[in-house]
Amino acid sequence: MVDNTNLDFFLNPASVAVIGASDTMGSWGNMIMSGLARGRYEGKLYPVNPRGGEVMGIPAYTGLLETPGEVELAIVAVPAEHIWGVLEECAAKKIKGILMITAGFAEAVENGREMEEEMARFAVEKGMRIIGPNVSGIYDQTTGFYACPAMHLPVRPSSITFICQGGFAIHEIMRRGHTDHKGIGKLIHTGNEADLKLTDFLEYIGDDDSTDVILLHIEGIRDGRRFFEVGKKVASRKPVVAFKAGVTSAGSRAAASHTGALAGSGQVYSSLFKQIGMIEVPNFDIILDMGYALMQQPPMKGNRVCVVAMGGSWGVMITDALVRQGLKVPEPSKKLQEALRRLDFPIRASTRNPIDFGAAGAGIAQHSLDLMHELIAGGEFDAVLLHGLCMAGFLTEKSPPGHERMIRFNQGLIRESVKMGREHGVTVLPVSYVMGQESQIYKEIVEEGIVVYNRADDAAAILSALRFYHSRKT
Repeated sequence: MVDNTNLDFFLNPASVAVIGASDTMGSWGNMIMSGLARGRYEGKLYPVNPRGGEVMGIPAYTGLLETPGEVELAIVAVPAEHIWGVLEECAAKKIKGILMITAGFAEAVENGREMEEEMARFAVEKGMRIIGPNVSGIYDQTTGFYACPAMHLPVRPSSITFICQGGFAIHEIMRRGHTDHKGIGKLIHTGNEADLKLTDFLEYIGDDDSTDVILLHIEGIRDGRRFFEVGKKVASRKPVVAFKAGVTSAGSRAAASHTGALAGSGQVYSSLFKQIGMIEVPNFDIILDMGYALMQQPPMKGNRVCVVAMGGSWGVMITDALVRQGLKVPEPSKKLQEALRRLDFPIRASTRNPIDFGAAGAGIAQHSLDLMHELIAGGEFDAVLLHGLCMAGFLTEKSPPGHERMIRFNQGLIRESVKMGREHGVTVLPVSYVMGQESQIYKEIVEEGIVVYNRADDAAAILSALRFYHSRKT
């Protein structure tokens, strides 16, 4: 039997056989081989293909039993009708782990769950463990092991681990995150979970020193009691962010046809996450942003938020979003408001929170950093939401005079505000309505490693999550 808490051979195997390896573009055997052969994997790699020859220039073996020496991990990408022959070869080879890309079981056929249970019993009896079937792969940036479809963009490293039951949506998140210089350090797709479950890897990654934040994509949990116990233990040590898919009746049916998952009630899961101490994201689009906020921001000690906006209308909408999340947008003390006025903050611009930098105009430019210092270091706020500095547009030969100065000024204000926040233990979230492809400020500031959040509602949800997590830690 293999110890559930020691699953290193899935993320850092000394040797790997890809069964079904192929040079045929678009096949799973080709995509998995591409990720391994073109990546940083330094272990022994054995393509297995009935025709032999070479795959991607690497000598191929006609069967697993022909591969030399020990093989720790088998990645299986063959049609479902061939799976039992492969399992028997894996047992004879004394494989430790099987990553089963092969689909066509619980998600597809009536007796698929029974087939999976039979495979899992056989594997465990032979001292093997299975991830899958119906998975798109796994990877670990810290070890250079990349057993996923090779992407045209490199995966950016981070101390975030994503454990997911569904696969393709996570790859989309990674592709979009790449543009904003965000990435996922480890990805574990558990698929149909014939044997190893999401909970097993949650427990395993909970003890991983290279992981600071864990993200979960959940379609259904079968081991509810164990998930509660493991989750509570892990969430007490590091942030765990959960997204539950399949919360409607139609969504539950879709989850069953996707991974064979028992989806269950969304309200039940929300209550479970809260009891455990996990952070539930309201929508999947912000799960990576949530992870980065938890990874980079200082503890949010209270729920007092200062809104600094480049216009009154945005200030009102942002305030509504924050209050809906249970946060407070309190009026600054008379002393603080007087301090802002002494820094040439004009009477036409509100100092009552939201702080209206837009109405203040260019006249406060020379005092802007001092103004932000008063708000961040004054001790009256636990977070500052800075909205609207990523103005649209790029520098060109036809840019008007002063345009570059404005861009550099705004970049500097974002950069120094975030730095001040870290120095004073105050969460500072830059928020922008425009995106990187629309704004030179945005594009360049994220290249420095500063995360810019894209929607006021999402930033409010992230601040609420930060407060929830750190309130449970104290």
